[in-house]
Amino acid sequence: MEMKITINGWQIASQHNLVPYHIRSVNPQAYTPNVISIGPFHHFDEKLQTMEKYKVAYLRGFIARVGIDLEKFVSIIKKEMEEMIRCCYAETSSRSMSSDDFVKMISLDAIFILELFHRYSTDSWDINDPLLTNQWMIPFVMLDLTLLENQLPFFVLEKLFNLAFGNHSNFSLIQLTFEFFEDYNVMHCEKVEIEHFTDLIRTFQLPPLRQPDLRRPERQVRVANLFYSATQLHEAGVKAILFNKLVDNNAALSLVKNLITNITRSGMNSDFTYICKELNQFYMNPVHRWKARSILKNQYFNNPWRGAATVAACLLLLFTLIQTIMSILQVVKA
Repeated sequence: MEMKITINGWQIASQHNLVPYHIRSVNPQAYTPNVISIGPFHHFDEKLQTMEKYKVAYLRGFIARVGIDLEKFVSIIKKEMEEMIRCCYAETSSRSMSSDDFVKMISLDAIFILELFHRYSTDSWDINDPLLTNQWMIPFVMLDLTLLENQLPFFVLEKLFNLAFGNHSNFSLIQLTFEFFEDYNVMHCEKVEIEHFTDLIRTFQLPPLRQPDLRRPERQVRVANLFYSATQLHEAGVKAILFNKLVDNNAALSLVKNLITNITRSGMNSDFTYICKELNQFYMNPVHRWKARSILKNQYFNNPWRGAATVAACLLLLFTLIQTIMSILQVVKA
């Protein structure tokens, strides 16, 4: 459970937990970075060590461009922010590192992100930049920076950005962040408060706030029960569920079905419960049910030949069933 606490005027989450085991176990790779580690959770993963030397190259580029005193940066993190940062991670992941190693890691990761955002925004890549010479890495780095176990608290980036630039930057950190993750901003958010990048991506996916519905308590939490399938609802006239960019429709179907694996229905958001109720009521409307039956009629009786074939198939099934029953009765009598 995540709790809010305030330290030195900063309101932070008391702990950024690992992905719960019952969710991670469904597909561990979906929650594990592919090319870069940020923060302590995957810091010692051997397959991610190649990027550590690239972080150092970005650190040198940042220092040369900004002209900052690196020792001052590290000292500020150590003296003013280390304990706050440690509070943002599960204890087992951060307490195992010494103070010097932890601060060094946070400094290197934060400066890498700041320099990456700058190069991406201004298109000012170094000629030997590994992300320029290996452009396939950029999407993977971007994806890794959205993973829950691969985060820095946003207040760390804000602090270092302000120390480096003050009021002299042409761009704010929020602007750079929004530009870097622009493709994720499907709801076209313009201003949000950020705890970390995973929180930002979650916010990008949320619909805009709507006015409270007086027909239901906003904080009411009930178990959602949807009684009809997507096919039934579609046939009844519901317009929606997806733009499939996967291999085929079966892949999309498998993805949607797996979304609820190891997920309990208790404590669901009241909006989802309300949507389920509305869909059930929509299908129960006689007009909509008649429409669904009409679609069935059109599908199997849209011309005489198909209608005849459908009737013949039904009769064949009926005769087969009767024959089976008669055979069983004869065996029983014998």
